[in-house]
Amino acid sequence: HAVKEYGPGGWLTSTKYIEETPGNWDDNEVNALLDIAEECMSKSVEEQNLRARLIRKKRAVGLVPKADESIPREALDETILRVQAELQRRSDVSLPFCAFNGGRDAWVDCGNKRVGVSILQSYLGVPNEATLHIGDQFLN
Repeated sequence: HAVKEYGPGGWLTSTKYIEETPGNWDDNEVNALLDIAEECMSKSVEEQNLRARLIRKKRAVGLVPKADESIPREALDETILRVQAELQRRSDVSLPFCAFNGGRDAWVDCGNKRVGVSILQSYLGVPNEATLHIGDQFLN
């Protein structure tokens, strides 16, 4: 990591007093959210006959094309809509999340822009009123 997670100056350590910071999330809740997302993505690969594979990270799960393959934009959109609907339907999912079509791949992250901006503000010591977030939508 370019920025340390733990210890002096680490973003998880520096932001542990923010109630909704990822450093305070229960690992079981994180894994439950990712398990649901991964299961939905796996079904989507099977049902849409996608030439794709899943990648599981510490706080994210993604659907990426296999080597020398591509996934149609509509299939990525369908996958994200399925995952988002399932996570929103579930009463056992309480953590914020972001499900998005990356243009070539699809991802579900634990956390969202609100959480990310709050952490960055805290880490940098920048107050809300001095912050402007400009969207990053890049798909056509």
